[in-house]
Amino acid sequence: MSTDSGFHNLVEALRQPGCAVCRLKIDSADGFVESLLYEGVTDPDRRHTLRESQGYCFEHAWSLERTGASLGTAIITQDLLQRAVKAVDEARFEAEGAWSRHRVRSLLRREQAEGANAALSERLGPHIQCPACLWSDNMERLFVEDLLKYLLEEKGLLGTFEASDGLCLPHFRRALGLVRDEEVYLALIRAQQVVWERLIDDLGEFVRKNDHRFQHERMGKREGDAWLRAISTMVGALPGRDK
Repeated sequence: MSTDSGFHNLVEALRQPGCAVCRLKIDSADGFVESLLYEGVTDPDRRHTLRESQGYCFEHAWSLERTGASLGTAIITQDLLQRAVKAVDEARFEAEGAWSRHRVRSLLRREQAEGANAALSERLGPHIQCPACLWSDNMERLFVEDLLKYLLEEKGLLGTFEASDGLCLPHFRRALGLVRDEEVYLALIRAQQVVWERLIDDLGEFVRKNDHRFQHERMGKREGDAWLRAISTMVGALPGRDK
């Protein structure tokens, strides 16, 4: 059995509800955000990055609430709002012509702001990727690679994986793209099939027990939340739900 921290983190995550990689990725992003709030609020480089990204994306901005770091959040958001006020104060109304420069750019680049006042809209938007997204995306690959690495080790992850909720579909697809060994590939897909078949059975029981003919039968926990686990399986875990 490996003594590597990555192995033990995966074991612990697989023993919890939901996709282990989702859980580790969410925890990693929360840790990244928390470290900024407690250690990097006054760091010039980190503050510059946050200004360029216009803070965090929707998901990671709301993760600030989970940290409870109200002072750090207030300092960061005050800075961003002050910059927004300055940008608005310096802007002037910009009418949209039929084929204005911004209109042409918007047609060529769908992520580009379009319509009147496009320059101000662009200035108020992010210029680089959310730093927490970038961090968690990089960590996600490492978590999947560790899962594949330890899956077939002696006393490895295979048994724990089969007994878990497995991977969500997005992370299963990510694993398929990273696996390089046929034996690991076969073990992975067979284990994932076991997980999916168990969930299908739970969903079947949930549907059956909602039939009026069987409503006298007590709904078990696994059947009762099967529909929620199915959503998580198809699209990934919702941050904070399985905490």
